[in-house]
Amino acid sequence: MRDFYTKMNKVGLKLLKKRGMAITLRRTVQGAYDPTTGTTLTPTVTPYACQGFIASIDSEAANQFYSTSTLRETLIHKEDKMVVLSALLVDCTELGIKPDPITDALIINEVIYDIIASVPLEPSGEPVLFSLQVRK
Repeated sequence: MRDFYTKMNKVGLKLLKKRGMAITLRRTVQGAYDPTTGTTLTPTVTPYACQGFIASIDSEAANQFYSTSTLRETLIHKEDKMVVLSALLVDCTELGIKPDPITDALIINEVIYDIIASVPLEPSGEPVLFSLQVRK
């Protein structure tokens, strides 16, 4: 079964490369605290090239991930967006990268979006796509 999802992952990546857009996942790791000076060292910022698409939360694409009752019962803001990223371009298996609301942000068309929630689609135990709720 894993072979099937590996093939589907590659098909999804091909579609996202053809129809999707370039997205940068920006990971910020806080610098260590220096007790002698009482300061924190400069954070490290690492960009990762990704491919995906962005849609309004109330769009048809987002409705594949969010039910109407979920939209009514959660803290999803009207201006929030949904982003779908390919797990292959985020390269989870080799780099151990998974979009993280605490350390990561997305840059799409030079606009920075905070990640509010990240839900992996991993039918075989390995991520294929990530569905992200993002906010400016």
